[in-house]
This record gives sequence, structure tokens and C-alpha cells, in this order.
Amino acid sequence: MDEAVYNKLVSDLSERAADLVNKRLVESMADDKVSELEKIIGSDPDNQQAVQDFIAKNVPDYQAVAGAALAEFRQLYLGVAA
Repeated sequence: MDEAVYNKLVSDLSERAADLVNKRLVESMADDKVSELEKIIGSDPDNQQAVQDFIAKNVPDYQAVAGAALAEFRQLYLGVAA
């Protein structure tokens, strides 16, 4: 496989995995917390630390949620059961 094609494929898959993890984290939040997160992102979209801190504080068992999302991604895109 051409290196440029390979790099694009890896980039696309990484982005899709991150999108799925983010979606599952947001789905795990209470509605009022989603509004707060939107304000944090809207005020400073480049402050990833603030977003990570907010998620750690407001998503119960956020590491398990992220892990389950990655397992789901693995099943969806790679056809491999966790």
C-alpha cells in the first residue's frame, strides 16, 4: 500500500475512533452538563485540558465509557469482537 494512502487511512480511522469515544462520553453526561461542556468548548476550543478535566469530573467511570467505545469501534470497523 502506498505510504500516503496508508497515512490517510490511519488518520481517518483515528478520527472516527475519537468521534465515537467523544459521542459515547457526551451520551453519558446529564443534559445540564452537556450544556456546560458546550460553553467550555465554545469559549476556548483549543483548551483540551479543560475539556478532559470536565469529562473526568462529570462522566461517571469515564475510562470505562471510553474503553467500551473503543471496543465498539474495533467491532464496527475491524470486525473483531472484544
